[in-house]
Amino acid sequence: MKSLIFQLPSLGVILSATAIVLIGLFLLSWAKRRSRKKSGILTEILRDIGIGFIVAAVVTVLYEANTRSVKEHSDMVTVLNAIMESGITRDVWGEVQSGIIARHQLRRGAKVDLQLLREVTLPDGRKITMPPHQLVMKMTYEYDLYALTGAQSKARIWHALDWQMHDSATDLPTFLSIKVSRDGHVFQTLDYSAIKKTQGVFDPNHGTMSLEGDLGVDLPPPDDKTGIHVISDRYEVVNFPGA
Repeated sequence: MKSLIFQLPSLGVILSATAIVLIGLFLLSWAKRRSRKKSGILTEILRDIGIGFIVAAVVTVLYEANTRSVKEHSDMVTVLNAIMESGITRDVWGEVQSGIIARHQLRRGAKVDLQLLREVTLPDGRKITMPPHQLVMKMTYEYDLYALTGAQSKARIWHALDWQMHDSATDLPTFLSIKVSRDGHVFQTLDYSAIKKTQGVFDPNHGTMSLEGDLGVDLPPPDDKTGIHVISDRYEVVNFPGA
């Protein structure tokens, strides 16, 4: 989140703008005196030029002030980056920026429940028994999601499977369900079929699930000090050494 403080332009810009405004006022005054005696195209031109001078001065001051604010902000960021990179590596500082400073939401109160199963019933009703060297891990993952800034109105909910273990015959690993609620009120709930069929939710190329855009849920503002509750179920395939 950027916060730029309005900075006054330099003294030279202020003096130049003041001179331009005075010229504009002089031209307007001259045009007004001429209009009392007679009107004509010269009077109209003098008035328009006077107005143009005043508008140009105002635009110049505002532009220079904004440019100076942006420049000072950029210089401050450059100095801060140089200071931090002198103590830690650039890669580490980049991770801090992307993971903490630039983050718009935060997970809290995460809970994970794991069950290791040899025999499982797949979402399509088939019952399978895993080979000796593998097991199915049923994982229930729940957490609360809070907004850190007011810059993002929709929550970004993104989960990923261990897709390198994917088996097309059993469709494992797979998401079973996801539910998003707040204070007991359910905003979004999808089962296995809905996760697979709803456009934009499941990515079959990477094994990821996301609720964003029209499927996203509004995050309460930070001042509310409340969040939304997310709970998901999945089947993962894990190796079982020593079997």
